[in-house]
Amino acid sequence: MFLMLFIFFLVLVFTVLYTFVKEITNFVGRHLFSATDEELDLRAKVRDMKDEQSRISMIDEFARYMKLQRQIDKLIAKVKESGSSRQKKMTMLGLGVNTAVHILHVLVMMTLVVSHRAEPLMSLPEGWFFPVQKLVALPSGVTGGVGIVCWILVCNSVIHRAKRLLV
Repeated sequence: MFLMLFIFFLVLVFTVLYTFVKEITNFVGRHLFSATDEELDLRAKVRDMKDEQSRISMIDEFARYMKLQRQIDKLIAKVKESGSSRQKKMTMLGLGVNTAVHILHVLVMMTLVVSHRAEPLMSLPEGWFFPVQKLVALPSGVTGGVGIVCWILVCNSVIHRAKRLLV
């Protein structure tokens, strides 16, 4: 009985972990790949130049206005370049974290299945699962038993249906 509850808890933990992988990645990524001082300085320069440009009359001082606009455009291109570099790093981090969670999930479940393949998790009367009793007993094959694979599938199904009800 303890093993059944433990498996249910593991399936629940991995389902919650999959739900919050993006938030975890964003939190970690914000601290690892924060904006550099150079990028912050560039943004401040852009802001200052835009303020200066707003004070200039475009009609009266067109040449000066356009010169400032070109400088602003160059600085904005630099800011976007550094931002896209940081975004690429965040994407790679997200992919790595997501892959790591999937691999951990597979390893944990496969370890459980291999280590408990010989005995059923629960034994019930033989007639209860008559047409599908061999499938329910997988991988142990004990008639009337509930195998670990079937229990993992039941736990997944229950948790995902409950999740749909709550959302």
